[in-house]
Amino acid sequence: MDPGPAAELQAIPFVPGRARGRLHTEPARAAGGGVLLARHEDLHRLHGRPAGLIVTRPAPFSHIMIGVLAAGIPTVLCTECGDLRAGQCVEIDGASGRVRFLHAPCASVQEAASGPPAAPRPLYTNDGTPVELRASVRSAAQARRAVARGAAAIGLVRSEFLLGTTRTPPARCEDWLRPLRALCGAAAPVEVWVRLLDVAADKRPPWMQGLDAGGGPLGLQGVRLFEQAAVRQVVDAQLQALRLLADEYRIGVILPFVSSGTEFAAWRRYVERRLGGGVAVVAMAEHLAVVLDLLAPPAGRQPVSVGCNDLMQTFFAADRDRPELARYLDPYAPALFRFLDAFPTGRREDVQLCGLLSQLHGVLPVLLGLGFRRFSVDAVSIPWLAQSVRG
Repeated sequence: MDPGPAAELQAIPFVPGRARGRLHTEPARAAGGGVLLARHEDLHRLHGRPAGLIVTRPAPFSHIMIGVLAAGIPTVLCTECGDLRAGQCVEIDGASGRVRFLHAPCASVQEAASGPPAAPRPLYTNDGTPVELRASVRSAAQARRAVARGAAAIGLVRSEFLLGTTRTPPARCEDWLRPLRALCGAAAPVEVWVRLLDVAADKRPPWMQGLDAGGGPLGLQGVRLFEQAAVRQVVDAQLQALRLLADEYRIGVILPFVSSGTEFAAWRRYVERRLGGGVAVVAMAEHLAVVLDLLAPPAGRQPVSVGCNDLMQTFFAADRDRPELARYLDPYAPALFRFLDAFPTGRREDVQLCGLLSQLHGVLPVLLGLGFRRFSVDAVSIPWLAQSVRG
């Protein structure tokens, strides 16, 4: 079939931005600048940076797709892709989901940088309500881009990605001091919230290969792993580095995957003793029980970060890394919004919603309508979401 010069395919928007190039089905061939057509399970073979991505059989909330979003590669998701073939010249628009077939030569592949301007700081809705679009980052470079795009703060540093592929346990203060100082410096003067080491069976760093982090998505992860001596040494090294940096930068700490208010209180005392005071410590709540526990009236006005990616898989009882279960993780399900609407009305401004949910098409206005005001999102999404906030 020859689709013609203006033929289009409507896919699902995922990472905003536009890219043009010849379509490849082998990750190695697209790494030099083409547009890659790949199944979700083949993305682990992607080691370079294509101009754009068309992902078939996607699992949008999976760890690997969150990595694609963090990298800012223009991406669309496709379930009906019969017209796409290797060698075609295509242009994709990750904000609208549009895939356009072109007859023009593809010798010069380009990634378009067009889009809305950076978000203003401060950011308000049309009726004057303040909204914070913070950034989730995993490197100093991403922090720098986020601030340039208008991030109100760095709402989530995924610290487990800061050291790349090191195979030696980073259990010394100096292992963390340099990358954390670079990140805080890149983000200055905005506040930086660092999530302590958060590893799980599906995102285990090379230095941890011999340690037990099993049990799947509901197994050993987050603070549950802090009891293991090798992990505790790494966390203590992070805390030593953060204590040194707290005099230079505005820093907060997030405890990952806590299971109850009681567990959070115990680990918060542990962290505060090592930080020496003056640094706020909050919980990352990622399943239903702990969200409701931390937001209950006796908890006071303690801020809470809600990890929506893991929350989705616990809410819908479906592993977010398995494409065959992706249909169960419905970000538009009425039950999900009924649950969010059950958050105490007076506490919603204390909640930071992290992850993909607020970045999906049409979701942010609903969350604003429910009274949420603070979001930690990927840098590439900030200008687009600011446009939505301002109407």
